[in-house]
Amino acid sequence: MIHAPDWQHPLANTEYLFPFASVIEAPQEEMVTRIGPTLVATALTEDEHLTRQLLAASHIERLNLGPIPTHEIAWDQPHEGNLFDFLYQQRALQRRAG
Repeated sequence: MIHAPDWQHPLANTEYLFPFASVIEAPQEEMVTRIGPTLVATALTEDEHLTRQLLAASHIERLNLGPIPTHEIAWDQPHEGNLFDFLYQQRALQRRAG
């Protein structure tokens, strides 16, 4: 976990395949648009307006409302298997000799 001074910091909107978080202080009204595309976002808030904005954000693939670890999987959710297929998909490669 790092504290980034602003949105321009190189790690402010970076995702890795291991637990990582960057914390940026920003006005709440900018938060949802500044998040950018993400596989998992966790919101620790009781603000209903912010919760509705996050639920409507199509660029957030998985939204955790409350202190849910990002690695905790609920297989009854329709996309959880697809998330693993996406992250660990197999790729075929062919090259013609010569």
